[in-house]
Amino acid sequence: MSSFRTVFAAAMMITSICAACDQKVDKGDDKLTAGFQSVQVVYNNGAPQTVEFDNLTTVYKFNDTPVVSMTDVVLGSGLVLSVEGLWLNFVASDGYSPLGNDNCGDDFTPTPASLIGSAYIERGIRDMLWEEAAAAPSCMWVKDVEIVYVADDPADLPVGGDSDSDSDSDSDSDVDTDVVGHIVVDFDGATEDVAFDGLETAELDGATVVILDTIFAQTAFAIDPAAVSLSFEGSDGYNPTEEGTCTEALPAPGTLSGQAGINTASNDLEWDPALEFPGCAHVKETAVIYVATN
Repeated sequence: MSSFRTVFAAAMMITSICAACDQKVDKGDDKLTAGFQSVQVVYNNGAPQTVEFDNLTTVYKFNDTPVVSMTDVVLGSGLVLSVEGLWLNFVASDGYSPLGNDNCGDDFTPTPASLIGSAYIERGIRDMLWEEAAAAPSCMWVKDVEIVYVADDPADLPVGGDSDSDSDSDSDSDVDTDVVGHIVVDFDGATEDVAFDGLETAELDGATVVILDTIFAQTAFAIDPAAVSLSFEGSDGYNPTEEGTCTEALPAPGTLSGQAGINTASNDLEWDPALEFPGCAHVKETAVIYVATN
């Protein structure tokens, strides 16, 4: 009887541990099923191996956003047994890669395996995320990672994919130039178009931006940050508030308008990294800022 109790207790312990593991992510999160759910890994310029995120043993959350760890991606390819001593480069779908970007510096490009324990890929959109302790420059936050190149010798790492682009990862080759340089402010249904030309700029997370407070000051609206909330819409109609996909960050309180800005090169919405907002809150090619009275 005592033997049965021991086995039963052990079984219950394993069940509870597995249940805790299963609660690491919200199974209802769209990013676990929608959008991009795989990347390709290439080792020593060999044949690419597709790594499905669903096949990786652990799903993590990075600031409440479902991600996979870069270490698990490399090992999940089955091409290597250990990441120790490897070198990496990451290529976006538009051909951008940190390797070849003079702004990245020698510490991060080529990327030593010792750093990738701090790197993740966001499910759904495949943006590369870094732990704050890594102090990764903005050029390393690659958007829409398509290929992870791995090599024993850094000299064997390709600089890019189809395009040897050395532009910053925040500057997509297909940016809608009609959107860049101005923004529509919608205050409780009344709208004004604000041009950035001549406005004061600031640096935010490595990008040149016009802070939202500066934008609001150009309107005729009497906006009290403490009495409003903020939502954003991209040029493609993407509005995370309306879609209910970014509830941990949006709508944002108006009091954060001094900690956010619009990238002057891409119109992407940038947030102070200290806020630790997930990728879904970084709306690309922002076209409209919705300011709503609480």
